[in-house]
Amino acid sequence: MSWKACKMHHFVALVKGVCMDYTVFIQERKGGLVIKPNKNKSISGKTENPQGPGKGDVCPVCGGYFAASCIRGLSTCQTCGFVMASVRPQPEQAAVLYGEDYFHGDGYADYAAERPALNFNFKEHLKRILREMGNATGQKTLFEAGCGFGYFLELSRGFFKEVSGCELSPFAAGRARKAFGLNVQEGDVLTLPLSGPYDVMCMWDVLPSLAEPDKVLARVAEALAPGGILALTMPNIGSRFARISGRFWPLIHFPWRVGYYSPETITKLLEKSGFRVVYVRPFHKTRSLREILYQLVALKFRRPDWFHALERLPFMKVLVPMGFADEMFIMAHKA
Repeated sequence: MSWKACKMHHFVALVKGVCMDYTVFIQERKGGLVIKPNKNKSISGKTENPQGPGKGDVCPVCGGYFAASCIRGLSTCQTCGFVMASVRPQPEQAAVLYGEDYFHGDGYADYAAERPALNFNFKEHLKRILREMGNATGQKTLFEAGCGFGYFLELSRGFFKEVSGCELSPFAAGRARKAFGLNVQEGDVLTLPLSGPYDVMCMWDVLPSLAEPDKVLARVAEALAPGGILALTMPNIGSRFARISGRFWPLIHFPWRVGYYSPETITKLLEKSGFRVVYVRPFHKTRSLREILYQLVALKFRRPDWFHALERLPFMKVLVPMGFADEMFIMAHKA
């Protein structure tokens, strides 16, 4: 077996290990599949938590219990409607999930080549933050959790006294430091010693990848200055496009994305964590045509051979604004 084939074999084994033993409940409806808990069967096969109240696998938003969703691999809280992967990666698997391959051939076709599209989105995020601050950023500090290659921090450094971040992937963190000279730590906000208080903290499509979002947001609230800003983006599973698409929704992204929020559930979680939500608005992400096809063809429909045939076309670098309104931007302040 070649090295490349061996690497793919181990990755597939990991994904199977992460996503096995799903409980499936499918409800057909005109227009697609709907997310609805199976009232007769929870993850454990019972409607009650077998370990008793307050123990076991409970919803991080409201403390309720999960039941199998209509979409394979997802479970829905029977109390608040929060949707989460039935089985989540363990912390020790993060090194494999977010290794170098994640940025080139696993999570993304090519993260570095996607920089023009990423920067287009990051500029829009930065504009929203600056408007919220009244453009008074000269002596302010900004921290980005999950900063990838550091593209957003590089765009923001001219508007803040200090920008810094953290990144779970040693490969990405090292690249951010080497390419831009940024202050980026390896790790996550739960384990790193943060040097706040920060005036702004942001997480771009990071919260959905976390199995314990309530603990992370509590830590973020501790690190923010009084009245500080928290800005987030994430998919909106409550959007019309997500409801119509059902299990074919492109933003269901195992095993990297484990939490799926609606405006109602993210608002409830933020308020529980000590934040005041200013607004939740649709966010129309821009991507290259190449990345769109990779996400749909190679990842969603599992036909990488088709994608590799298409990616040679000359117009693959064209930037395309996604108009499905199935992602959201959240602006909040520390209460």
